[in-house]
Amino acid sequence: PISFSQLSSPSASPSASTASDDFVGSPASVSPLRWTRRPVDAVIERRRRAKAHVEREEFSEALQLLDECVSLSQPRASANLYRLRCLCLSRLGRHREALDDAILIHQLKPYSSTSGFHLGSALYAVGDYSNAARAFQEALAINPQDRALREGFRNALTMITNLRNQNPRGTGLGLGEVEGHSSLDLR
Repeated sequence: PISFSQLSSPSASPSASTASDDFVGSPASVSPLRWTRRPVDAVIERRRRAKAHVEREEFSEALQLLDECVSLSQPRASANLYRLRCLCLSRLGRHREALDDAILIHQLKPYSSTSGFHLGSALYAVGDYSNAARAFQEALAINPQDRALREGFRNALTMITNLRNQNPRGTGLGLGEVEGHSSLDLR
């Protein structure tokens, strides 16, 4: 699988903080949720609300709730929280941050075709077509029938071909060189 042990840890600091150590969702918190002593309940409620915002394509609102969920879930935030947050970041055009979450998703679920899809999509969005193709190819080994994976792989290969035709020496962004993520070790 793809190894990302050399990467610097992504900035996982949420934009909003939670109330106190004792109570989650208290009146002092950013999100107006009912007051509860159980962080799990607060995470579930915020995730439910975030998903509703995603369905309405209200990605900024969803992102704020997902940041809170990740913060409340530390150090054991689930891949599903990062997956939703990655989607929101991507839709908001914050592709470098989406890549950080995609790497976390892949670290949490290295043998999941879904994690490969998110990783490949994020790498593609930042212009690292070579590593995107590899991520899609690995995911296709897990789920060869997935149309989105095949399309992502094909699109990445097309971009690599186009870049090589424009620059026969094969140097430059898109051929495995992502600024800030140059140590991607894709084996």
